Amino acid sequence: MALNPIFKKASRAAIWSRLGAKFIDIFVASLIAMLAGRVGILLGTCYLALADGLQNGQSVGKKALGIGVVLETTGEPCDFKHSAIRNIPFLIFCCPMIIPGLGIWISFIAGIPCLLLELYFILALDSGRRIGDNLADTTVTRCDPLTLPSNADNNS
Repeated sequence: MALNPIFKKASRAAIWSRLGAKFIDIFVASLIAMLAGRVGILLGTCYLALADGLQNGQSVGKKALGIGVVLETTGEPCDFKHSAIRNIPFLIFCCPMIIPGLGIWISFIAGIPCLLLELYFILALDSGRRIGDNLADTTVTRCDPLTLPSNADNNS
């Protein structure tokens, strides 16, 4: 199976790009939650679960920072199934948010160790893959803009 042109010459994404992209995605999910109330929390959590399956393996945050998620074995962009699997560690601490009152505190307290463990994996492993990446067999790469299809290619 051939690599998607967006990721053909890609290399591993920098830690700061990954953290920045996650921050943007959490901001997007928070906006969804604030605008839609209780249902918004569910919608925001769904966004976090499936976002890496959007736009050729790029969530809003990853697209903004020029990185994307690909399947380790084929190099193809992440799909919704693999996005949900790779984001299980984040979903574990998002779920309690639906509990009125204490839910946000439970999520915060449970989330800190989970995020620290994920960060440890990114920094400690040579592959730079976090727990979720290992579960879904994905990796985060930089997108080489030189490999993006041009408009001229689309018109022929």
